Amino acid sequence: MSIKVRNTTRYLLTEQLKMTGWSVLALFVVFGILPLLFAVITGNIRQYSPLGNFASLSLGPLFFMLIFIVGSLTYDNFKLLIQNGISRQTYFQARVFALLMLRTCLDTLTFDLILVKLDQKQEFLIHEKLCTPL
Repeated sequence: MSIKVRNTTRYLLTEQLKMTGWSVLALFVVFGILPLLFAVITGNIRQYSPLGNFASLSLGPLFFMLIFIVGSLTYDNFKLLIQNGISRQTYFQARVFALLMLRTCLDTLTFDLILVKLDQKQEFLIHEKLCTPL
């Protein structure tokens, strides 16, 4: 990997991670604060479960859509990098590397969260077996 590709990949990856961070923050607001607001308005605050909202959230499809959207937003970065002397081939290589790294990071995060959910479910099942009367 040449220095230009490495620097361009680093720039594109940081831009994608910033966009991903803001998108995940927006998802937390949508799936965390809005149901709380609706529960307060309707008077069902006792049935509101913030952990229930996030436990039922499937991150895999959301991250897939996020990567698809990030991958389709190309023109602003392309225009900036072409004006600064980066060739189309270098931009394309860096774009592919940055998207692969972003996908790997998000897949690792999703896999770790699935393992945490499975571990919590297994602990719950173990606790349920231990606490059941004979």
